[in-house]
Amino acid sequence: MKYLYSFIFLLVLYSCSSTQKTTKMIKPEKISVVKGCPDKAECEVEILQNKAIHKTTEETTGKFYPEFKEDSTKTVVKVEMTLNPDKAAVDGQYREEIIFEWPDKSTVNLKGKELENLNLIFGRFCFCDKEQVGYFEIEQGEINIAENIFSLNFENSQDIPQILKEISGEYKLK
Repeated sequence: MKYLYSFIFLLVLYSCSSTQKTTKMIKPEKISVVKGCPDKAECEVEILQNKAIHKTTEETTGKFYPEFKEDSTKTVVKVEMTLNPDKAAVDGQYREEIIFEWPDKSTVNLKGKELENLNLIFGRFCFCDKEQVGYFEIEQGEINIAENIFSLNFENSQDIPQILKEISGEYKLK
């Protein structure tokens, strides 16, 4: 009987000390551009909840493009800057995109090669040389996220002309 009471006591003791810890993932609900959008340009931010970036290579050109696949643990942010959004000018439009996976932490400071963790991609679309159009990986730059403000400074490593090199915004958490 003494062993039975000891066993029950130990069982109660261990069951009381076990607590479950849950980690809430941090994802932006809304982002508005505060700085970095050039004059005469339109900047839009799109939040793709439960999506992840997968790079797919096109067979004919050998260039990659992002596909957004279902992933309940990730959120993708897509910033799009458009110059000359005049619909009448067929070949006068110019667009740049920045796409990345939002980190799961409330405070982030990543530089250089660490940006690969976010799948940071730059896209340029215009009636330009075909070598200077498409999506390019970003390996040079810095992203900072803290206290409802994010800032991103970057340069593409392929020497592709770019207008959008720095952007910052305010965000709300879900």
